[in-house]
Amino acid sequence: MKVTLSFLIPILITLLAVLLAYGRALKKRPADQRETVDWRMERLLFLLILGIGAAVRIASFGKIPDGVYVDEAATGYDAYALLHYGIDRNGFHNPVQLVSWGSGQYALAAYLSMPFIMLLGLNQVSIRLASLCVGLLSLAAFYLLVRRTDGRRTALVALFLLAVNPWHIMLSRWGIDSNLFPGVFLLATCLLAKSFQNERWFVAALGVYGLTFYSYGTTYVMVPAFLLMVTAAFLARKVIRFRTALAGFALTGLLALPILVYVVINTFPALGWGSVQTPWFSIPKLPGEARYFQVSSIFTGGDFFETLADNAAALVRLLILQNDRLIWNALPRYGVVYLFSLPLIVAGGLILVKDQLDSRELRGNYVFLAWLLSSVLLALVMPVNIIRINIIFLPIVYLIARAVVFAGRQAKVLAAALLLLFAGWFGLFVNEYFTAYPEQIDAPFYDSLDEAIAYASEETGGEVVISTSQIFMPYIYVLFYQQVDPNEFLSTVQYADPTAPFRHVSSFGRYTFMEAADIPPSGATVILDNSELGQFDLAGYRVVSFEHYSVLVPHGAPTGAGGEEPSN
Repeated sequence: MKVTLSFLIPILITLLAVLLAYGRALKKRPADQRETVDWRMERLLFLLILGIGAAVRIASFGKIPDGVYVDEAATGYDAYALLHYGIDRNGFHNPVQLVSWGSGQYALAAYLSMPFIMLLGLNQVSIRLASLCVGLLSLAAFYLLVRRTDGRRTALVALFLLAVNPWHIMLSRWGIDSNLFPGVFLLATCLLAKSFQNERWFVAALGVYGLTFYSYGTTYVMVPAFLLMVTAAFLARKVIRFRTALAGFALTGLLALPILVYVVINTFPALGWGSVQTPWFSIPKLPGEARYFQVSSIFTGGDFFETLADNAAALVRLLILQNDRLIWNALPRYGVVYLFSLPLIVAGGLILVKDQLDSRELRGNYVFLAWLLSSVLLALVMPVNIIRINIIFLPIVYLIARAVVFAGRQAKVLAAALLLLFAGWFGLFVNEYFTAYPEQIDAPFYDSLDEAIAYASEETGGEVVISTSQIFMPYIYVLFYQQVDPNEFLSTVQYADPTAPFRHVSSFGRYTFMEAADIPPSGATVILDNSELGQFDLAGYRVVSFEHYSVLVPHGAPTGAGGEEPSN
């Protein structure tokens, strides 16, 4: 992927925002005078660590992972359709939530991707730049938050641990909608921490928390729980006044009102409410059961306490193993925060609780305690994987930083050894991520499918049949790579089951989708995974093969506009 000026512009703007925020933070001397890190050294270490974190997130960006994940393609295409045609692929203008497959998808990622799609077109770089920019901003925001709650030394350690963190590196490099939730929540919490000095920041923070409801369905449980815990503590310790809390919640409620209507419409069908259309936005009624309801196992029947125990056990298992067997979420040998960090997480948790018990006043790092508790509450209502519980990992990194700093106060050599341990495993992780990982991630990201679709669409005429045996929802890749007019899609689409939560498309336009075993030996061009070639009598076809997929062109079939075969 060539590095173009339009690619560099959003990255440079993001880094400039980071440096400006950092410079403003240094204008005031930290309240904690016990910190002994020299300011010049602090600046140097901040820039060095930020540079390392940015480099590993930007290197080979858009090529690792290569290809496009199915949810990335869905969000990216809807963003493209909204940008150029004013509607998504389901016909809604400016939806507060995307209908997507039928069970809903979260719209903030689509809207944040639009400027990049406008600059670069629709491709695997443009649909990931929002995640990258939020990831880079998160490095500085995490540093500034911990600096405010725990001082400069802890902030530098926390920044280093996040910069080399496997989960956050991987999260910043691809564009699934849920990846934005931790970063946006972190930005809001940075503003919240400033409420200890000026309560007006509380209102601003709650405004940003209101936007998180458009990032991921887990916010519906986690964010209200967090805000109730924080607001109750702030009021009890007189950090804010009641009228400030009221103003903050009024702003959050106003921003979240369309989401509340969306939830009511799709949770209580007996009300008979349909989709809401306004001149500015639309609130869709989903054709299938909402995704947020499907994953909330505690509310979907069964024994309440048994489900609660099962979900708690799943959380504990995930935190210990740091692996959910999904290669796009974690590399098994490294986990989410490196596999050796569990004792540090426990130690940091004990230190955080002791902070609150020993202090007569509400400490700033109470926000991390509330963050952790509300994340655990979220995990109790659903079976978790790394994506569903992604909101818990930033406070876990904070706990590790607290444990490392505590160890350094006992013996500096111990803290140095721990930081070297993280640095060493970071080196091993980077080596595997940039060498072996690309081959592991090719299949789930359907690498080279774009080439097969382009050849079948542009070099052949007539019907194109795509096998669904090895490709999930292949129609979205046709929309994505061919940048189909959503009006054309809407006028021709046929669904296998129009009311299913995941509606499989049977056909649209010249494209048909079916299992490989069901594809008849007709005159249609066929796209399929290379592993499926043995199911066909290839004597009747000209086979054009790409890395993972092949195009079977029947002898004598009409050709498209291109007319030439690729050299492979």
